Amino acid sequence: YYNTFNKKKALSFFLKSISIEKLFTANYYEIANYYLEIDNNLIAEERMNFYKGDLKAVQYNIVRKDRKNFKIAEKYLMEIFNKETIDFQKITRNVRISFEDNIRICSVLIPIYMADKEFEKVENMYSVVLKQYSELDQEMIPKNGLHLLTWKNIHVDIGQIYFLRNEFKKAYNLYKTG
Repeated sequence: YYNTFNKKKALSFFLKSISIEKLFTANYYEIANYYLEIDNNLIAEERMNFYKGDLKAVQYNIVRKDRKNFKIAEKYLMEIFNKETIDFQKITRNVRISFEDNIRICSVLIPIYMADKEFEKVENMYSVVLKQYSELDQEMIPKNGLHLLTWKNIHVDIGQIYFLRNEFKKAYNLYKTG
C-alpha cells in the first residue's frame, strides 16, 4: 500500500502490526517515515514559495521540532530507542537491545535536536550508544557507512556542545582523540 501511494491505508496496517508485535522495530520506522515525509513535503513547499518571492515562507523554520508531524515520528522512534527488540535474522529470534536501531534513530533525531540546541537529549542518546559500543564485541560491529558516520557525528556533535558551552579544552581533546 505504501508503494502504491495509499499511505494512509499502509499506516493503518503498520499501527495494527505494532499492536500485535511490539518487539519488531521495522514498523516503527515506517510509521515515523510516514510522518517525517509529511513534514519534508511541507518544507519543500515552503522552500518553493520562498524562491518564488513569498517572504512569509521565511518565517517557517525548517529545523524546528515544534512541527507536529516530527513530534509524532519522534514519539514512535523513542518507543524503540534502547528497548528490547526481536532479532529476526536469527532462527531463535533472540530478544536483545539493538545497537543498530539505536544509531539509526540517532541519525534521524539528533540533527534536529542539534539545530534546536536540545543538547541534553543529544548527550543522553549518545551516552546510550557509546555505552553499547563499549560493551559490544568489536568484531561484531559492522563497519558500514551508517556506523562510521554515526561514530564521526558523535564526536562532532559532542564537540560542538562543549564549544558552545565554552568548554574549549574538552572540545579540543574530543576532536583530537575522536
